[in-house]
Amino acid sequence: MDGLTTVLAELNDLHPFREGNGRTQRTLLRQLAREAGWSLAWDRVDPAVNAEASRAAAAGERGPLRALLDGIVCRSR
Repeated sequence: MDGLTTVLAELNDLHPFREGNGRTQRTLLRQLAREAGWSLAWDRVDPAVNAEASRAAAAGERGPLRALLDGIVCRSR
């Protein structure tokens, strides 16, 4: 989970695209999780909680982002 948290936090910081950063991040993390035998239930994420966790990560506090990911990760079947 630390690895996914780091990837998401650093991609948020980079913000490499004019449009579609969130969609790209979710797609990449979904693929990384799938390859490790997990799935991510992004539909459970409250956009306001996601935004706050992203702001906290940008300020160096990744705990909220880690908690967000902990809440949506599921073992694949």
